Amino acid sequence: MIDLDATPVRPRPAVPRRRVPWWAVPLVLAAVVPAVLELRPPPPLAPVVQLPPGTMRLAGAGDAFYVLRGNGTLAWNVTAYAWSDGTERWRRPLAGPDPDLLVVADAVLVTHQPCDPQHAPSVDRLDPATGDPLWTAPGAPHAVTAGGDLLLAEGPDCGARRRVQRLAAVDPADGRPRWTVRFPDGRLVVAGGDWFAAVDEAGALDTYTMNGGGRIGGGTVTETSLLLAAGGSVIAADQPDPGRPGLLTGLPHGAPRPAWTVPLDGTAAVCGPWLCVTTTDGGTTAALDPGTGRTRWTVRALRQPISGAGYAIDAGPRIVRWSDGKERPLPGWRLLPPVDGSVAAVVQRGGTAGVVDLTLGRLDVLGTLPGAQVRCLAGGPRPTGLGLVCVDADGRTRLWRRAA
Repeated sequence: MIDLDATPVRPRPAVPRRRVPWWAVPLVLAAVVPAVLELRPPPPLAPVVQLPPGTMRLAGAGDAFYVLRGNGTLAWNVTAYAWSDGTERWRRPLAGPDPDLLVVADAVLVTHQPCDPQHAPSVDRLDPATGDPLWTAPGAPHAVTAGGDLLLAEGPDCGARRRVQRLAAVDPADGRPRWTVRFPDGRLVVAGGDWFAAVDEAGALDTYTMNGGGRIGGGTVTETSLLLAAGGSVIAADQPDPGRPGLLTGLPHGAPRPAWTVPLDGTAAVCGPWLCVTTTDGGTTAALDPGTGRTRWTVRALRQPISGAGYAIDAGPRIVRWSDGKERPLPGWRLLPPVDGSVAAVVQRGGTAGVVDLTLGRLDVLGTLPGAQVRCLAGGPRPTGLGLVCVDADGRTRLWRRAA
């Protein structure tokens, strides 16, 4: 026998397991469950109804959505549908050519000849119950005042380029003008909440109150300037060219004299509460305080942002908080073009559709759709009744809703 003088090996004491405290369980679930749900494909959205072909424009207001159809000649109509089940409420033929449909402050408007140099534009407000015109007024919609009146403009060209010769604030209830201001020489007009500014070709600037249309004051800007209205300031953006640098100037609307001036190397636009300047190389966007010209935050360049009360979404896409520029990327998603009256921005990732609430900055995944969509309108009673009206790549228009 060989004695190896081996002593018995003592078993290692068991290590007590650490138990997760009961109060931590909800926190763990809150972190894990959304990630698991993100991996799980959402259910298909249920088709409610397929609409007739020929959709040119979509718009939404209240418990209905509206479709403008036409073939580019005189055969145009606008049709109202219920969000609840897609039932057709009424259909109204429209005189052509090229009428337009839009929703302004929940008013359903049809404009006629908005850009025709041979005919003065006009606008009809439609009765949402019957489609009959509630009133007709001359001009094309230009802006909405802080008090809810509709600003109608007449003059050559269209949109922001229109040389306004007559500007009227009308009561949206009956279409009656509250006041009218005429500019025989034609002016470019920009509107703030309770004021507007008009500049002529030589750079002479005048500001007016929306409460009665009276003149507040006047000044001058560089004749090559692009005029903007941001916060309580008139912004003159003198774009750079190879011969000279650009300048950005802020003028308080009540006394339009320069309050601040900063160099401008890029393009300027109003975005939410700020004045956004995107560099010439398209690298960054800086948010400037329109009252002081100071930079509040800077982010990677915003591209075609859609603004909301507290947030914006751009074509990245990503959600940006207006207060501090904090970003939330949405990898794999694409932003669909905005539609008048949509209650949220619509995004799509593959076949999955979602909406972004621009008040809360939240993405809500709705479900899957068969194929890519060209544009979508979100609306209906929230949250359970939210639906999408989408035009797909083949031109089909359908109403979709979450499956029951």
